[in-house]
Amino acid sequence: EIAPDYVELETTRWHSVPQDDQESTAYDPAQPIETTSTRSTKNDMETQLPLGQAIKKYPKIAGYCLAMTIPIIGWGYDLLVVGAITGEDSFKADYGKMIDGEMAIPGNWLSLWMGLPPAGAAAGALLGGWLQNRIGRKFSLMIGSIISAMAIACIFFSHLPPEPDTKRVVITVGLTFQGFTVGIIKTTCLTWVSENAPTALRGPAMALFPTFTLIGQLIGAIVVYAVNQMGNKNGYLGAFGSQWILVLGPFTLSCLMPESPAHLIRTNQEERAIRSATRLFGPKMNPYSALEKIRETIEEEKATTASVSYWACFKGSNLRRTMIVILANVI
Repeated sequence: EIAPDYVELETTRWHSVPQDDQESTAYDPAQPIETTSTRSTKNDMETQLPLGQAIKKYPKIAGYCLAMTIPIIGWGYDLLVVGAITGEDSFKADYGKMIDGEMAIPGNWLSLWMGLPPAGAAAGALLGGWLQNRIGRKFSLMIGSIISAMAIACIFFSHLPPEPDTKRVVITVGLTFQGFTVGIIKTTCLTWVSENAPTALRGPAMALFPTFTLIGQLIGAIVVYAVNQMGNKNGYLGAFGSQWILVLGPFTLSCLMPESPAHLIRTNQEERAIRSATRLFGPKMNPYSALEKIRETIEEEKATTASVSYWACFKGSNLRRTMIVILANVI
């Protein structure tokens, strides 16, 4: 089936609305698509829309953007637990060795546990970008959640081997793969929000990510403090096992969320894009009008980035933008 091109969308009035059983719409199907002469004015008005009005205009997108913070809470929680649990007494008794008369984690293993999860996250972010373009944002989040649950199982059961070195190897593997899944999940959430949040919501939605990372770390600090009072292995096992609860959030979200309409248009899945846009924009907005705007943006991207490579990020004026992004992440 050949997808309608931009010209067809510009001149077509849609009279029938394909729907799934998950969403009903109340918009007028005879409403015309906006013309080019009025689109720029409406876009300017939308950019200046106050946050409260933007949430009322796009309630479903705002809700999904808020739901995207659930995986981010888990990321902050994991960061804190992995970093702090190594100082817990019962953990040192099982994974450490006697150093200067007291149980402690050997420095080389501690360095691996601190360094490999971020390295895994970097690898996961690189793979996540490729994976999203292959199978979509929805299934990338689902796969990241499943692998994360397996990595947590590796961490949780790492105390079972009798030899301390074997325990350390198993937990190292689990921590590395957990960091790998964090890279996939985080980039997927960022991509979904940046593609689907309107201009008036995009800034606040992106600001939720560092905010909820800190909330996750706060929850992790409270949990680690609580388990340290238990004085036995049930304490750190409880901290490890609680990560499964936070993995359940992104997995459930991946089952319920609509696929990004922008990705579906890029891959010529027109019918799915209509259903997804209907779930995100209906009933307050005409989803076909929203799809037309998305298609216009994609066509502009194709026109300006047809021969672009990663190396282009470090050339000319792009270099300044790249350095700003690097500086922001370093800070």
